[in-house]
Amino acid sequence: MVCSSTGQLIADSYSAIRFRIHEKAHNYFVFARLPQRQKNQFFGATDALLDTNIGEHAFSGGIKAAPASQLLICYGFLQVLYVQQDAVAILSKSLGMRWKPESDVGLKMIRDARNRLCGHPAEAGVKDGRISSAIIIPHEITEEKFTGAVYYEDSFEKITIDVRRFLDVNRERLLVQMTEIENEMDARERAFREALSTQSFAEVFENGFDYLLRRLWCSLENEDRRVQAECHAGMIETALKELQEKLAAAGFDDGVNSSSFRITLHGIGQLREIITGQDFSTEQQDQFDLIFRGVERYLSEIITEMRELDAKCRAPV
Repeated sequence: MVCSSTGQLIADSYSAIRFRIHEKAHNYFVFARLPQRQKNQFFGATDALLDTNIGEHAFSGGIKAAPASQLLICYGFLQVLYVQQDAVAILSKSLGMRWKPESDVGLKMIRDARNRLCGHPAEAGVKDGRISSAIIIPHEITEEKFTGAVYYEDSFEKITIDVRRFLDVNRERLLVQMTEIENEMDARERAFREALSTQSFAEVFENGFDYLLRRLWCSLENEDRRVQAECHAGMIETALKELQEKLAAAGFDDGVNSSSFRITLHGIGQLREIITGQDFSTEQQDQFDLIFRGVERYLSEIITEMRELDAKCRAPV
């Protein structure tokens, strides 16, 4: 990666790790198993990091283009950094990691500045036992920085918000925790895959399963073949239900409840009804053939899904 500045390196790394965390959460088995509320919080946090990913050019450009909105831009800048910190805190919490932005000196400095200047400007908490109020000084707003005046009962102090510095500190410190988050995600997924790597979900479709499927079809006029087809229908049903149990035991509820399983089992049930019925007409044979082709199609989907699942379980993280 060729960059012109350390700040750009930080920005690129920050954006890259946010993207990786988001993608891994979509693709990792362990995250598919999380409760929906927890997943919503996780993805809400990654979306917040994306939506608030700004650079100093966005601040300076806004100040230059909209002089009447300068105070709003200053307030918004500090709030964006605060939201980013909270988003990383939510990511950490969703993984059971004990981390708060206040525990980092650099991040706490930014949070304190935000709280005093735009979080609670009329009663901005206590510093050294003193409650403060604050304003952002309009005539000291530039394209690179702005100044806040914090008033105490007996004194006041100025806080200079250097936009580039605040952005770099925020990204650099959040990058440290986001790296820890990614490492934790990788470790959990690696352990999950290693636990499953010794088994195969697709093995049920080996050792003659294709023969079972071929012989599921029969001419309804042939009694011997009808008996064989009914027997094979039962064996296929049993194999699929055992596979569903295996998937459920591993926590793959989506696979167990997939439309492919539901339609396949329903189709096999319909084939058995036709086989054991008394109508062996051409029209009924056509109906049997139509259902059989559907069962073939959806079974093919299940087989492909299980082979892909096995391959993913064995793939390195």
